[in-house]
Amino acid sequence: DAAQIADVQRVLERFKLRVACLATPIFKVDWPGAPKSPFSPKRDEFGADFTYKDQEQLLEHAFELAKAFNTDRIRIFDFWRLEDQKPHRAAIDDVVRAAAAKAAKRGVTLVLENEYACNTATGAEAGRLLAAIPDKALAITWDPGNAQFRDESPFPGGYEKIAKGRIGHVHRSEEHTS
Repeated sequence: DAAQIADVQRVLERFKLRVACLATPIFKVDWPGAPKSPFSPKRDEFGADFTYKDQEQLLEHAFELAKAFNTDRIRIFDFWRLEDQKPHRAAIDDVVRAAAAKAAKRGVTLVLENEYACNTATGAEAGRLLAAIPDKALAITWDPGNAQFRDESPFPGGYEKIAKGRIGHVHRSEEHTS
């Protein structure tokens, strides 16, 4: 709410910090009409109990937060991983493409994280997505740990599959140490 936003803005100002990227749960839901993903959580994650129908509202709210926190990056996903993406991949790309077009109008970049439990998990899959959606308002949050979790050699293998001008944020690979 407005009070929480003001509190965060005060902390950022006090410590001279900038928000690099909003970490949102946008599109980290099941794809409608597809079999339920084995990665779909049995309960809400971190209090984020959203459905596909909530995604447009979440995206609009993220645009408002990006402006409030003076950042031009919003992290998104591309839905819980389907065992067979082929029947749904073009429609998933269309949703991400439409979101990127909205972001472009606001001067914001959506940085889609390659998440092992989502449909774009590896560098190869990220490269495919970026080729399908050439809009510069879509980039990748490159997480080499997630690529490795999907049995891809993150560097140089997976990394080389991603257009270099389209990596908008990078995660450290120590996140997946199990």
